[in-house]
Parts: sequence; C-alpha cells; structure tokens
Amino acid sequence: MSFFKKAIGAAVGYKVYKNHQPPTIVTPPGMTVVGMEKKGVLGSEWRVKYILDSNKQVTQSFRCRKGTSAITGIGGLGRVDIHWN
Repeated sequence: MSFFKKAIGAAVGYKVYKNHQPPTIVTPPGMTVVGMEKKGVLGSEWRVKYILDSNKQVTQSFRCRKGTSAITGIGGLGRVDIHWN
C-alpha cells in the first residue's frame, strides 16, 4: 500500500511540475518577448508579452494554451512558434 501512495504522490508532483514549466517561444525577426505569466487556476494558459522592434514604446500580449503550437498574424511579421516541454 505504501508503494502505491508514493507512486501516486510522484505522479501528482510530476504533473504539477509540468504545469509550471513555461512554453518556449520562437519569435520571428522584429519581435522580442519581454515577459510571460501563468494564467488560470490550473496554470494551463500563459500570457506572453512582447514588443515589436518597429514600435518599442508599446507592449502587446497574446495568450496560449497547451494545445497551441503556433500563432500567425501578429504585427504582420509571420509565425510565432510555441514549443511545450
């Protein structure tokens, strides 16, 4: 019984650890990521703040979830790739 409790505890701990890992954002030239924050109760959504090199005074953002692999049409620069660890 003790082994099963430890196994369940390890599985839950691993799931919590994976939910706290931010995604890797690959931006096109002309865009810089300036911050990321976790949103939602379960941490399944991330808010990514970025600036465009053509307008450094304005900070913009987009949200991504676990199923998101790319976002297009941001600032007319191209595709933003999102890689989940």
